[in-house]
Amino acid sequence: MLKLPTGDVDSPSGSEGTDFTLWMEYMNGELLSTWGTTLSAMNGVVALGEGKPSPLAQKDFAGVARIGLQYALKR
Repeated sequence: MLKLPTGDVDSPSGSEGTDFTLWMEYMNGELLSTWGTTLSAMNGVVALGEGKPSPLAQKDFAGVARIGLQYALKR
């Protein structure tokens, strides 16, 4: 995923930099199928672009992760 520069670093509502994210996602609809629920998980890395925050406040890379349960309200 590519995040284009957004916001204003002075507000602070953004970094004014371009970031790139690469991730892997896992979904399992059978594990919790008794309850009609799907398990999902994701992990990856973000390469942070040259934004305007203080160089001491920004790293080059950051890890990202997520775990979720998805339940269908209608079948």
